[in-house]
Order: sequence, then C-alpha cells, then structure tokens
Amino acid sequence: YFSDELSAKIRNKRPLNLPKIDSKLQVKQGNFILFERTRLIYDVDLRSLGVADPDGDVLINPNSILELQFSVDAPWGASSSTKNSTVHRDGKRVIWTLQPGQQNHIETAFWMPNPIGIGTVIIIAIVAAGIYFKNQQLPPAAKPAV
Repeated sequence: YFSDELSAKIRNKRPLNLPKIDSKLQVKQGNFILFERTRLIYDVDLRSLGVADPDGDVLINPNSILELQFSVDAPWGASSSTKNSTVHRDGKRVIWTLQPGQQNHIETAFWMPNPIGIGTVIIIAIVAAGIYFKNQQLPPAAKPAV
C-alpha cells in the first residue's frame, strides 16, 4: 500500500524549475620532479540567478539574497591572476566572492609537492647510501695471484 501511494505522489510531482548555471573548469598541471604547478581557470555564469520580469527588468537582486564564495587552499598558498576587489586572502587560502547575476572568471596558480618525485629521490638516496656504506665496510677484493 505504501509503495503504491508513494509512487503515485512521486509521479504527480512537478519538476523543479531551477536556473541553468553554465560553468567551465580547466585544470592544467606541470610536473617539475619534486613539485607540481597547478593552474586553475574557472568560468561560471550566474546571470540566470536574477529574477526578471518579461520586460527584462530585474525584480529581485540576487546580491541581496546570495553570498557565493569559491576558495582554493594550497599548502604554500595560491596566487590569483584575477585582480579585482572580490579576491581576498586568509592565510594560505585565497577566497573569491562570486557575483550573482554576472559572469565570473577565476584564475589561480599554486604549487603542490609531488609525492612520486619525492619518493623517488628518497629511494635513490637510500640506495646510494647503501652502496657507499657497503664499499666502506668491505675490505678491497684480493687480486688473484698470477
């Protein structure tokens, strides 16, 4: 009984008319053995968040309702390529305040440690130390008598 009633309610529900938000995220990474440089470009179109009448006039300003933020938290901080008042720093975090009703563009670059490169260097150092200590501890090999 409950499943029939529940499925009837679900079928009769109208779909939500949510605004379409277009966004594009690009991430480019460069490997530099011990570190990786990551460049992030994010474009988000929030123009659909404004409520407009048929004449195109804005009825409800989305800035008065929403406060949207995008942040990047990197171990050594991040640099912002976008120079505007919507960007501020909080320690190693860079925070952008997105503007509802507008197109927003974010560009940033940051460095991260590369665990594979660091692990490779550690393994090479251990092997080199082992070879060095092996040669230090063993007496030189005796030359065969001729």
